[in-house]
Amino acid sequence: DSPGGQGAVCSLSAVESGYLNIVAPGIEAYDPNRASLLLAIEYLTALEGDFWVKLRGAGLTYSYSIGDSTDSQLLRFSLFNCADIP
Repeated sequence: DSPGGQGAVCSLSAVESGYLNIVAPGIEAYDPNRASLLLAIEYLTALEGDFWVKLRGAGLTYSYSIGDSTDSQLLRFSLFNCADIP
């Protein structure tokens, strides 16, 4: 199975926060662009880096992550406890 093209939006009255998981095709372990991807992930997710300032610092989300799996060749972006944005 390859990711993409499927999704679900669920509303639960008992949950006041939003959660987001986006999965996209990633790269192989020995791809020549792997070092660049890992550097970009470190830069974006560094403490008090761009994502911290623009997402957490602005009160839009409590936590975030970007992950790269060479086993599944998937790139994942996640937001946890997002603010209820109208």
